[in-house]
Amino acid sequence: MNPDYGFCEDDRTYSMSRMMQPSDYAHARGARVDTSMHWAGGNCQWWLRSPGDSYSAANVYGIGYVNRIG
Repeated sequence: MNPDYGFCEDDRTYSMSRMMQPSDYAHARGARVDTSMHWAGGNCQWWLRSPGDSYSAANVYGIGYVNRIG
C-alpha cells in the first residue's frame, strides 16, 4: 500500500497497480484466477509478506483489493 512503490494507499480500492497475471509456472501448478469482474479476469490472488489482522498472512485478490484478515 506504499505509494512510494506505485501502490494505492487505500487497501479497499480495486487497484490496477496491485493486479497481477499468474506466471506460466503458477498456471501449471493450478493458480486460481479471478473472473469476478470482467476487467480483472485472468488476474491471480497473491500473498503478502505482511501479517494480516489474524494469524495468517494478508493477500491481494485478483481485482487488486487487499484482504487484511489473511
